[in-house]
Amino acid sequence: TLYISAGDAFQMNWLIVMMFVSIIGGLGTLTGPIIGTVLFISIREAMTSAGFSGGTYWIVMGALAVAVLLMAPRGIWPLLRDFQFRKTGKVTR
Repeated sequence: TLYISAGDAFQMNWLIVMMFVSIIGGLGTLTGPIIGTVLFISIREAMTSAGFSGGTYWIVMGALAVAVLLMAPRGIWPLLRDFQFRKTGKVTR
């Protein structure tokens, strides 16, 4: 049986997930957190269905966050948007 309590909204996991989604997808964009959420859920589900333990995917998420911050500090969506602009010359919002 699932239940929700008021204290669940202030757990540290929610803060970490929100930060991961925003940083990976792209800060200051509307599409970035959507991309970050899709990446987060797909990586988590792929790893749990592959048989990894519950907390192991956080290691992969942390490594991905560090890699993205080092290679694309603004996030994945601004990187893709800039690549599309250089390729076609059209602005994508």
